[in-house]
Amino acid sequence: MSQYYTADKVYLDHEFVERAWLEVDGDSITATGTGRPPGDAVTDFGANAIFPAFVNTHTHTYLTLLRGTLDCMEVDPWLRGIYEAVQVYGVDHAYLGAALSFAEMLCSGTTTVADFFYLNGRGNENIRAAIQAARDLGIRLIMGRTFLDAEWGGDATRESVEVAEDRFRELRAEFDAYPAIEISPAPHSIMGASRPMLEAAHRLAEEYDTLWYTHLAYAPNDVTRVIDTFGARSVELLDQWGVLSDRLVSVHATYLDDNEVGLLAGSGGRVSYNSAANLWFADDILDVPRLLEAGIKVAIGTDAGCGNNSLNVRSDLRVASLVQKLRSHNPAVLRNDELVDMATADGGALLNVPVGRLASGHKADFLVLDASDYSLLPARSLGSSVVHSMSSRAVKHVFCGGRQVVRDGHLTGIDEDELRERLARLIPG
Repeated sequence: MSQYYTADKVYLDHEFVERAWLEVDGDSITATGTGRPPGDAVTDFGANAIFPAFVNTHTHTYLTLLRGTLDCMEVDPWLRGIYEAVQVYGVDHAYLGAALSFAEMLCSGTTTVADFFYLNGRGNENIRAAIQAARDLGIRLIMGRTFLDAEWGGDATRESVEVAEDRFRELRAEFDAYPAIEISPAPHSIMGASRPMLEAAHRLAEEYDTLWYTHLAYAPNDVTRVIDTFGARSVELLDQWGVLSDRLVSVHATYLDDNEVGLLAGSGGRVSYNSAANLWFADDILDVPRLLEAGIKVAIGTDAGCGNNSLNVRSDLRVASLVQKLRSHNPAVLRNDELVDMATADGGALLNVPVGRLASGHKADFLVLDASDYSLLPARSLGSSVVHSMSSRAVKHVFCGGRQVVRDGHLTGIDEDELRERLARLIPG
């Protein structure tokens, strides 16, 4: 039986509409309209606002356990610190790091996330634990299973091509029946995954009809190393190796030259824009208008909880808005509705998941915002306030696939006190 949801304001087609409604059947929105809902099963949120849930196109959940321990470092020593720390990580670290990350995301309004998970060197046990955390909390998960064979990865992350491929197939078969879980290949980077590893990931993405993910041109040192090692730039190499396609999600892509932008655009490129993480490492500001004008999909990602230290897509959206104004010296470079799309509908389109819009055929992923929260007042400015001022305190309820996963600011899927206690035992304060 269909369930109807209504409120004083509902965000439809880039504007807040008075007393609109959503019809939800199962995990999807089947219709929208205005006025009195046509059915009897109605949940009326009254003087609140219904808004599409946010989409996080890139993170590393287990690294949230390192939050605050690797601050104020350049990227190379930061990476060394990470790979040293995670050598001892096991199932508890994987589960609790993911649960902590998903809890923060859900309570700040994110219901779909693309994780990028490294701890596969000793088998699939750790990644299974992270996936279980997603199922327990009720978040929609695109799990990027990292392929990494560089020596610096250590035993916790490094695999041979053959082993990585076998374990990927095993994981795909195991979770094939779970519609809210997608397993995708994610070779670390050109310097972290060999050409055979990248080719295997590309081949598996084709075979299983999924996307694949890699860190690309994320720092000046990365660009230099790729050129010095292979004699070409990153996107040029992927093109030469025959793996550049519209299935690739390029994470960061901050340092692309004009030829690379053209190649990426010609292949149906997708870029995960990690606005706050770029600032964290004092990187350049991604030229978003340049990519959009070329026809490249761009959407927001937070990156790791220790390389940004926040997993709040909405706050990173504000960062994106401000730094794009600064970079272009144009306060109107991106409209508010375009920015909202980068954190919602464009994220869904980038990840090939029908989320981020309150429209028929999309998943029933939505937020109920407390329209009386100080950060959203005056009410006439809701569209701008969602981008530039909204506090996580304003996120009252969260639904993912029609299931309520946050009620009155608290998770419904797990015992929050128990989660905090387990975290405290694993990593004492």
